[in-house]
Amino acid sequence: PASFLPVRAAVRRRDPRFLTATPDLAAALSVAVDDGRDLLEHVPDQWKEIKTWAKRFLPPVKPSPASPNNSAIPSPQGS
Repeated sequence: PASFLPVRAAVRRRDPRFLTATPDLAAALSVAVDDGRDLLEHVPDQWKEIKTWAKRFLPPVKPSPASPNNSAIPSPQGS
């Protein structure tokens, strides 16, 4: 139901509305147990490192039909 669930200490005013709209998630959170793991342990904390780390999760870039490497005019045989 959600592609991103932020981890934060403060509960914002709109959070209860989010959980009302996602009853399965609300039910799972209501019985969840904190096992003490640091979920952010392997996430870098410097902006340059964060950007590099986050790029691993981007989908592959599809070539554009208009890009110079993908000309609409086929090249002659043998070129």
